[in-house]
Parts: sequence; C-alpha cells; structure tokens
Amino acid sequence: MADLQTLARPYARAAFAHAQSESVEQWSEALGRLAQALDDDSVRAVISTPQVHSDQLVELFAGIAGTESANVRNFLSLLAEYRRLPLLPQIAAQFADLRAASEQRLDATVIAAMPVDDAQGAKLQAALEKKLNRKVTLSFEDDPSLIGGVVIKSGDMVIDGSVSGELALLANQLS
Repeated sequence: MADLQTLARPYARAAFAHAQSESVEQWSEALGRLAQALDDDSVRAVISTPQVHSDQLVELFAGIAGTESANVRNFLSLLAEYRRLPLLPQIAAQFADLRAASEQRLDATVIAAMPVDDAQGAKLQAALEKKLNRKVTLSFEDDPSLIGGVVIKSGDMVIDGSVSGELALLANQLS
C-alpha cells in the first residue's frame, strides 16, 4: 500500500490552495482540530465502521472542525466519500509545512548534548535565518548521547554537528 504521506499530499495541496482564497489561519485551525480528534479511539472506530454513511461523517467532522466554510465541508465530503478521513493527521502536517513555506518560515528542533542558553539559542537562530533566508523558530531538546555539538532537524532537513555524528561518519569511512 502507498505511504500515508504520499496519499495525503494531493489533499494537503488542494486544501492549501482553497485556504489561500479564504483564510489560511482558519483552515489551519480546523485541520489541527480534526487531526487531534483522530487521536481518540472512538472517533477512529466510527470512521472505520462501514454502516456509518459518509454524510454522517461529514456532519460529525464539520462539527469538530468548528468552521462554517463551505470549502472545508466539501473537502470533508470528498475525504469521507473516498474513505480518506484517517489521513487527516498527515494532511494537517503537510498543510502546516506548506503554510510555513509560503510564509518563509521554518520550525526546527535543536537537539543538543547540554542545555542551550538563551544567548546561544539566539545566535544559532540568527545564523540559521541568514543561511536559510527565512524566519526560523527553534525548539530545544537535550540528548546527552550526542557527547557534544548539536543536531538540527526540520522536516526532511537534518544538520548533524554532533560529536557522535562525526564519530559515526568517521567509522563509516574507515570500514
């Protein structure tokens, strides 16, 4: 079966195209609520039940989305008709990526061997903004197994400046 990300991509692009003609913020909030609803086992059970008609699913999910947008309702109708409602978490994530790209914004996670202080974080953020030519928002995590340095992750992009990463690279080159 095709990867869920691959299946969700055309739906996320279509949702983003419609959102640009309406309100990207409202679509983003609605998709976020819908994706969060699928964390609930009872909601997943309802959408996987063949006896529940697609019109009933649209009504349920339109209520969860909390928007009166006809385009959101039509989008939900399309997803329900083709039994693609389980893709909502992937659609929401890809929608967020498309939004960030259109706003020239990047959310990244910095994983460091030791806690990063505010001055270091600001310096790293400024360097990334200059290099990537976009607004960067950083979140920080600690991972002592890195020994030293940092790993920066955002979507498919990974910048590994850690000591453990350098050691692994050296080991691969030697073998």
